[in-house]
Amino acid sequence: MKNFISPGLVLTLSAITGGVTAGVAVMVGGICVVPATDADEATSFAAHTMGVFTLDKKAGETWAQGDVLYLDNSTGAFTKTSDTGLFKAGVAAEAVTTAGDTEGAIRLDGVSTVAEA
Repeated sequence: MKNFISPGLVLTLSAITGGVTAGVAVMVGGICVVPATDADEATSFAAHTMGVFTLDKKAGETWAQGDVLYLDNSTGAFTKTSDTGLFKAGVAAEAVTTAGDTEGAIRLDGVSTVAEA
């Protein structure tokens, strides 16, 4: 097919204000990505749009496998609570049964939408 470009699993994007940190989820426009490398503001970086990653979670929460998760772009942590201004970005790939855990396995779905409370 002559109009196919790529599967889109990893995109080359321009880093947002303040730059990006490898392995820390961030919103770039309307998509939640995990940078493969650190990048200064406005420089190019490889951005994973889909896949399963161990990422920060909101303190005090437990997750069931398959829970819908939202990224709080101001903290970089994922939560299962849908609050205004958060971004629906994936699902829990594994259960997190201990509320004190600071990370969880998250499957990014490649599409992000703003949550509506």
